[in-house]
Amino acid sequence: MGFVATIPFWALCIIVGLYFFKRKPNNNLRYSSPRYMPEKRKQYIAKLKKYVGVVSVSIGILFCLTFSSFLLLELLDTPHSFYENLLLYTQQHPFIIYPTAAGFLGWCLALYFYDSRNIKYLQKLLEEMSDADYERFTQMMQLMNFAQRYSPFVVICQGKAYFMSSLGEGLSLKDIVHLEWDCREKYYDRSENKYELVEEAHIYTREQPNTPITITMHRDQYRFLERAYREAFHKD
Repeated sequence: MGFVATIPFWALCIIVGLYFFKRKPNNNLRYSSPRYMPEKRKQYIAKLKKYVGVVSVSIGILFCLTFSSFLLLELLDTPHSFYENLLLYTQQHPFIIYPTAAGFLGWCLALYFYDSRNIKYLQKLLEEMSDADYERFTQMMQLMNFAQRYSPFVVICQGKAYFMSSLGEGLSLKDIVHLEWDCREKYYDRSENKYELVEEAHIYTREQPNTPITITMHRDQYRFLERAYREAFHKD
């Protein structure tokens, strides 16, 4: 059953292949030279990079460990030491050990690479923010828990709302005609009444007044979006 441990490696190969096959250039993640950024904003980006690194490695290891349990049992279920068993198993089954190790390393790096897009995107926005935008951003972050503080759902910058889930060009606050927020129960096991709460913001724009853009967003962040939306029209 040791071959099960190699599943993360082969799954990663397929995902990476599909990613490069379907990838489209995203100009929002490209900028030639970083602009000047105040020290507090640099500190936030530095903490964000550390957070993303720890989370990426942790998730990658936990994911691969779920497939490596049978292999670990094989290595432990002998009278020899774990190190001796590992050396012997490597000699006898190199096509299991090496893909397994590559899977662990590959998933950690792949997750970090994927999450680093958010870092580049957020850094670009922090460089462009006015002092008022950054003050709003820090106020919103103070209300978030530790994980959300380094992964905001929405960022307001220069009169636009940027949604981290899409990494798009941003939606002008003046193009919004209506905002709604709701919280619903999403059942994943009705027999045992198990569900999770899903908080979503519904954004109606001038281009699509009848079809909302739906973004996962906690209520605290939605309130900042709603306030920025009202302020944008109040200035006119």
